[in-house]
Amino acid sequence: MVRIDACANRRFRSPRCAGWLALVAGLLAAPRALAADRVWIVYSETALQPVAERLASELGTDGYTVELGPRDEPSPCEKPLAPGGASEVSSEAAWVRLSPDPNDASAVVAAICVRSTVALLERVASRGERSEPERFALATAEALNGLRAKVPVMSSRNAPDVAAPSPERASRSDGASRDTPSSGNNQLALTQTALLDLAELPPLWGGALAAELAVSSNVRVAFDTFVPVSSVELANEDARVTLRAAWVRTGISWSWLAGDARVGAALLAGPALTWASAEARAPRVGAADAKLGALLTLATTLEYPSHSRVFLLAAFRASGLFPAVRVAVATDTSKALGPLVAESSLGVGVRFGPVF
Repeated sequence: MVRIDACANRRFRSPRCAGWLALVAGLLAAPRALAADRVWIVYSETALQPVAERLASELGTDGYTVELGPRDEPSPCEKPLAPGGASEVSSEAAWVRLSPDPNDASAVVAAICVRSTVALLERVASRGERSEPERFALATAEALNGLRAKVPVMSSRNAPDVAAPSPERASRSDGASRDTPSSGNNQLALTQTALLDLAELPPLWGGALAAELAVSSNVRVAFDTFVPVSSVELANEDARVTLRAAWVRTGISWSWLAGDARVGAALLAGPALTWASAEARAPRVGAADAKLGALLTLATTLEYPSHSRVFLLAAFRASGLFPAVRVAVATDTSKALGPLVAESSLGVGVRFGPVF
């Protein structure tokens, strides 16, 4: 019986190599054509470095070659213009200088200037919150692209396609510039998950479906479910028992940018169902049983890349299963599931909806 108790080389010129190189180039290409134009990002204090790095990443996706770092000397943005708007320098370039908002310590201001091949200097400013670097980077990048589109003479050989931003990008920057709440960046992920009992049982394999709905740039409401695709088996000479578990959870997740990746943490809770069935030899009789419990989970996640619609997801979750479940085969063999269990997951996800 079963009982559950609660407790530049030539070889690259071949058609085959050319095809592979074309494929790689296509996968790595940004939505806009890669350009040789250079943007200098400077910041007046080290506390602005994370904001500058996020802006550099955003401009890099638009095809700019970006250089950044703290700098004391003024950029052309801060030098007076000659009569008629002409600068004393003539090469084509752009500068973004980040500095604190003198009227609001929690805000940052970007002074942007673009100089064309005829030395005409145009200026614009962008403002945003330090706590929302993604929204600020999008607004600043859109301001730079719009400013470049207004400069009358540009080198068509070097200038990126910035005159007509995509409707998606325009809606993102428009929301940021108005400083209105955004629904954020939602995502859905499917993973292969190994359930690891930290005491007595071998791994239980399953599939997990997770969804996150953003409420701000780094806070989301999280949902996930685990469904087994295998079972844990316990056996002796009289019977063989199969054990399975499934659950659903909901909670809150937080995430932060780490270079091109995004790291996160979550607190989740929900009901868990554990069930077992037994096949027995005569004169014993097979049986089945199920128990309902609760699961409390702490999770860590890693997403890569952080700004792509499709991304890879790795996750580790440590949980408490209450009450723990003990499976007994007849009277001489028993194993416990819980109270401490862990999950290791690897899968793929997709982001949808507005993006901060």
